Amino acid sequence: MFEKIAYFFAEILPAIRSKPKQEFGTKIRLKMDNSTQSLTLEQQANQAVFAMQVKQMSREQLQDLAIQMNEALMIQKNSYSELLKKQWGI
Repeated sequence: MFEKIAYFFAEILPAIRSKPKQEFGTKIRLKMDNSTQSLTLEQQANQAVFAMQVKQMSREQLQDLAIQMNEALMIQKNSYSELLKKQWGI
């Protein structure tokens, strides 16, 4: 765990800080697959930590994670659809 924290402060935090100065909580624009997505600084830090964890996983762990994430995305989509249906009275 200490290695992850040290890596975060040595590598990730300076990379985040090197981006254009913005207030905490504001969004930084990132280019992803021809569309522009926004992540807050906190989300960027969380993503960097997640990336470090994923790089240390075995193939089987990654497959399980991918299955769980796909299921979570489908549940999220269904939740949004149900919420919109209720709001629109459908």
